[in-house]
Amino acid sequence: MPGFIWFGFALRKPVILFRKLSSDSAWTIGRVLPIRNSSCFSIGHFFVIALTLFFKDRPVVDVYRVPHVFPALLCALMLQASVPQHIVAQTGTGSSTGIVTSPGSTESNPAELPNSPASILSRSRAMASHAQAVTLLEKALPRSGSLKPWFLLELVIRTASSDKWKESLGWAELMDVGSFPEEIADASVWWKSEALRQNGKPDSSAALLLSRLETGKSSEPAVYLAYFRTGSSRSEEVLARFDASFPSIKHTDPGSYYASRYLAGLCAVREADWEFALSVLTRFSETAGSYLSDYQSWASAYRAYSLYRLGRFDQSAAAFSLFLDTWKLHPYGWQAAMTGALASVQAGGDPLPFTDQALNRAPNGASYAEAAILRATILADRKDFDRAEAILKGVADGSATKSRTAFAPRALFMLGEIAARTHRPELAEQQWTALASSWPKDPLAEEAVFRAGENWYIAGNLPRALSLFTRYRQTWISGKYLDLVLRNGGDAHSRTGATDLAILWWEDLVRKYPDSSAIPRAYSELVAAYRKKHEYEAAIWTAQQYRNTFPEEATLDDMDAEIATLTKLKNGENPSSASLYVDWTRASRASTSSGRALGLRLARTYLDDYSKRGEAAAVLAEIAAEMPAKTDRLSGPEKNTYAAVWSLLGNLHREDGDYAQASKDLLTAGTLYASTDGERAAEALYGAVDCFLQNGKSADARSAADTLESSWPDSVWTRRAILLIETTLKDKGV
Repeated sequence: MPGFIWFGFALRKPVILFRKLSSDSAWTIGRVLPIRNSSCFSIGHFFVIALTLFFKDRPVVDVYRVPHVFPALLCALMLQASVPQHIVAQTGTGSSTGIVTSPGSTESNPAELPNSPASILSRSRAMASHAQAVTLLEKALPRSGSLKPWFLLELVIRTASSDKWKESLGWAELMDVGSFPEEIADASVWWKSEALRQNGKPDSSAALLLSRLETGKSSEPAVYLAYFRTGSSRSEEVLARFDASFPSIKHTDPGSYYASRYLAGLCAVREADWEFALSVLTRFSETAGSYLSDYQSWASAYRAYSLYRLGRFDQSAAAFSLFLDTWKLHPYGWQAAMTGALASVQAGGDPLPFTDQALNRAPNGASYAEAAILRATILADRKDFDRAEAILKGVADGSATKSRTAFAPRALFMLGEIAARTHRPELAEQQWTALASSWPKDPLAEEAVFRAGENWYIAGNLPRALSLFTRYRQTWISGKYLDLVLRNGGDAHSRTGATDLAILWWEDLVRKYPDSSAIPRAYSELVAAYRKKHEYEAAIWTAQQYRNTFPEEATLDDMDAEIATLTKLKNGENPSSASLYVDWTRASRASTSSGRALGLRLARTYLDDYSKRGEAAAVLAEIAAEMPAKTDRLSGPEKNTYAAVWSLLGNLHREDGDYAQASKDLLTAGTLYASTDGERAAEALYGAVDCFLQNGKSADARSAADTLESSWPDSVWTRRAILLIETTLKDKGV
């Protein structure tokens, strides 16, 4: 009896179709397993298998969470398993005319042994009861001999026909289909693959079918079609092999030919091979004609979606629009409209007509709500907030969908976003906290509370922000926004004067989220907070951790200088000088004009503490070494800086009793001050006069005094210098 594939159509679940072979409504695709030898003993087995394509990553509109309908292919296959003729000859079965014994006949050949494997196989096939046939075959299996492949195949078919797929797989796993006779190899592979698929092992099923196809021995299109149903890879390669194996099938069996195009296209969709899916589905749509016309609509939908996934959004939108116009009552209309809207957005078109169709074609309240949210999102992006809010309120309170759907939290969340965007923080908080209170387990509840706190944090209302941040910490102990909450909450505490709380939040952040993008800022803030609290050891340790963990960010924050300052503070140094030291270091010390000015300030700070005279002298000497040999090109401020440095150095040497060096330093200072600050120049020269006298160089002292008298006769330092010389010389009797 010839075998046929009948294609039907199912929307929600596989539907078993029992039709006569002559049914006008059936799609005749071609023979599946033809009788190979008219003189062999054979039997036909009718069975119906639903081929439903379930995709792991939703083949259409995968951006939506709502399940949607997929096409189902319903196939009725007749498989014919044959006993080899040499077995028949041995048992005496068959006739010289080539007429085989009817599978359902109880007539026996007198020459056939009543308990031979062939006889048992024949009797089992004549049994109407699957259970009785299985019992008979199972009992005789150990002595089935060379007919074991036929016994196993019959057991698989009988148990599968009873919908005992687990038991069927148990028998199928005993099959070594690679060594089975070729006449039943395709049937055996098909049934074993189906048993694997029915038991939740689609990958193993696909691998088995592919291994058979790769041998190049399969002569049944049904094996290829089964692979496309189950497989999720290499669809293009397998279709090419199909065409090579059946070069004339387009003319001899056009139904199978076009079925292979369609199924290969769906397989390509499942494996996300969008280019091939687009190519093969386009060819199917253009050439299938009257064959499988019921599937033209689905091919059109998948083709449009392939264009979408390829980023060809303008073409995808046009394809979805054509689909919606052509098949106005199609069960896939809602999904097509939704994806068409997204494609239109990406293409820069007008998506609102698509959202209108999605609302009109929504099969239930949840789908309507999802379409409404998409429409509201588009309106909000266009700043049409009033219309967006009106739509969202209907979804949030259930008035637009007769009752609240699972999309009510999303609607509330978006209402909060619109309120925040339109500078209504109180309303934003109201919407977001209402979401968290009404749907505490919803994934959006967590984000809603975070956003409410963040909104107030950005607006500068730190107490209210902290209240919401605290609520977040207490509710979501390991929440996905906790690192940001800890960072911003710590900053809010710091800015409101609660340094201790700020430290606790930032410490928690560093401990729990070492890889967070918020950590560098937290480290920096922690260092500053510890310094503020005079906890210098903790500050140094944190700064070192910062430098070791995030070297680039730490360099930008000049952590090396900060560590040096903290070390000075730890050792009891004046905070002012410690800060100046950091600033001086950051300004490249004495190598820059700004650095020299800061160094001068630092030296003066050091001089306030007698124990720091050495550090002061070192800083001053470093700056003095940078003065050029010719100073005439120096700016006024630069001259003053160098003059002050030499003046301080001179006085340090003067205090140490090194009058010779002191007089040189002070003369240099006076020379530099001469063109910018006469009074300070006079003061420096007075110091030089004193050093000369202390060193017994009265002539040099008189010379310096003469300079003072000629240049700044009215200066108090001039009068003091003259008096000092007179007094000193008088005391010495000169």
